[in-house]
This record gives sequence, C-alpha cells and structure tokens, in this order.
Amino acid sequence: MLVSQSVYDELKYLTSKGYEIKIKSGAEIKETTLQNVYGIIEGKNKLYKPIIFAVFFDDEYKIDNNINNKEVNNLISSGIMLEAVRAIQYQKLIKPDRTIIFAFLSGYHQNKIGLNMLQDYFEEYDLVLLENIGNSLNSVINYSKIKEI
Repeated sequence: MLVSQSVYDELKYLTSKGYEIKIKSGAEIKETTLQNVYGIIEGKNKLYKPIIFAVFFDDEYKIDNNINNKEVNNLISSGIMLEAVRAIQYQKLIKPDRTIIFAFLSGYHQNKIGLNMLQDYFEEYDLVLLENIGNSLNSVINYSKIKEI
C-alpha cells in the first residue's frame, strides 16, 4: 500500500495517540528501500556540467486489450528514454562533449523522493525531467539548470 507523506504522517500521529489502524488486504505489507537506476556515458570535456535525462519508472500501470489505457502515466516516458539510450548506443564511436546521465527514478507516489535522491547524489548538472509524455494534455518536459553555489 502506498500513501502520500501527509497521509503517512497523519496515520503515524493517530497511532501515537492510541488509535489502532486496521488494513484488510490480500497482499503482504512490507517496507522497502527506494532505488534509482543510472546509466552514464562519460563525456570528453569535464569542464561541462553533465546533463541528466530523468523519468519516473514506478507509476501505476494498467495494460489490457483496450486501446484507451488511461493509467499508463510515466510508462510512455520510460519507453521514450529507453529508445533514446538505444539510439545513442549505436553511436559508440562518437563520444559526447559532456557527460550524459540517464536516470530512472523511483518514489513517484512518495512525493517524488527519487528526484530528491538524484539531487543529493549529483552536485552540478543540467536536468531534463520527462513526465507523462504522449498520453495526456498534461505532458511535462522540465529543463532546469542547477546554479553553482
């Protein structure tokens, strides 16, 4: 069961006050550790900040025989990213000027914690975040430059 941080905090508060919370489910409930997956292509010039292309890979999926699947969310963005990785793989003889990092992020429904993990892991970078590409009118490509401190 996944809940937002605010719901988790409220449940934790209520249990600290003596309330008992019962969840009926056929599934096993256990804690897990979120992990991001990174692919890195080293660039020629270390003076350039790396560019990170990031997608979330752990959204809800509903794949069936219907053409209209409304629950694919970030599945399409992950597919586009994998195709980009494959296209770059065919250019093995061409080394990019700057390092390219492909980040597959976890924690989409936990306040996008995987993005925070990425920001803590890398110091200076330019980020291109892909969300909900190709499946709604709310597609987002967010490009941000991280300022030097």
